[in-house]
Amino acid sequence: MDGLLTLGPTTRQADPALVVELERTARGFSFEEQPEPRADLADLDLAVLSELRGRPTEVDDFLALGLAAGQGGRIVPTYAGILAACPGPTRFLPSAWVQCGRLRGPGGTDIFDQIEIHGPMPLAVDKAMDFLLKHAYRTAVFGGVRRRDVWSIPEEAVREVVVNALVHASYAERSTPIRVGFYDDRIQVDSPGLLLPGMTVETMRRASRLRNPALARVFREAGIMEQWGTGVQRVFDQVAEAGLPELVIEEIMDRVRVTVYVPSHDPAGRSRPAREAEGGPLSHQVEPSDEQVSKSSEQVAVLLRRAAAGPCSRADLLTTIGLSDAYGNYRRHLLPLVEQGYLARTIPDKPNSRFQHYRLTDAGRAHLDAVAGDAE
Repeated sequence: MDGLLTLGPTTRQADPALVVELERTARGFSFEEQPEPRADLADLDLAVLSELRGRPTEVDDFLALGLAAGQGGRIVPTYAGILAACPGPTRFLPSAWVQCGRLRGPGGTDIFDQIEIHGPMPLAVDKAMDFLLKHAYRTAVFGGVRRRDVWSIPEEAVREVVVNALVHASYAERSTPIRVGFYDDRIQVDSPGLLLPGMTVETMRRASRLRNPALARVFREAGIMEQWGTGVQRVFDQVAEAGLPELVIEEIMDRVRVTVYVPSHDPAGRSRPAREAEGGPLSHQVEPSDEQVSKSSEQVAVLLRRAAAGPCSRADLLTTIGLSDAYGNYRRHLLPLVEQGYLARTIPDKPNSRFQHYRLTDAGRAHLDAVAGDAE
């Protein structure tokens, strides 16, 4: 029978997984640092990692980032490298995938929709969020000269929860994926592995300890993680600002579960306009704060004015608004302008070309003229 261990403010069952993790911690060594001798550098996608980091990534970079290591005279990927850049990480780490489900009914037993997400962990964030937003509904926010969508779920808070689950999961667990469940009244994210020894839910709000620091660095360089050590408290704040019940974090068996309560998405309990808006048309209009409209409109205007001077690279545009050329920044700030028709790619048939530039369209010019007219 396993005994009990007291670790700071917590007492844990001394099961084999905890003992192994404690031994690794005592040696100053994490699971993700271990080389995977069955893998080869050819199993990693250099192009994906270069795109995420916003700059070319070579073999030396893999070694410096802790994504590869020497093993028996060879350079092989570490588990961190497999998680960050392998198109098929479950070949080596069975738990390195994400299961998403839309679960309806009082007990969440009606599986209305589900997907499996495989591939590099940094790319799983957007795919998981796309799935959740597909089953949320939207309202239109009008202010200034732009319209933007407000979702029925606290998008930024939920995104942060998904990011934390991917970065802090214990991938040493076998066949236990990260699970993202969208229930009628909540979004529930389960990640394998308990809190790190000595950490509690309360201390998570004040400080952060990274189970997978090399993977976290890739997330950070990609612009997916905004700032280390502040994510959990920021989620609590965002949920409170949205007027929703407090976030719930709990350890359940061999995993950490985070629950974000949301307004009812029960199709039987929502009005017809709201039901029609799920994954589709906008349901109604609300007014944003002046600060939100001002910040968003000014940033768009700066980007469009830069493009008006001539075709620009992604890096040039993002630098204009003080951001690095990382994939997360591109998706958040430039891609929406392409989708709205304000910017267009100069090489539309090869969106990921390293020679890609962005030019101002007629719609973008009309938007700038409208902004200038309002300013007068």
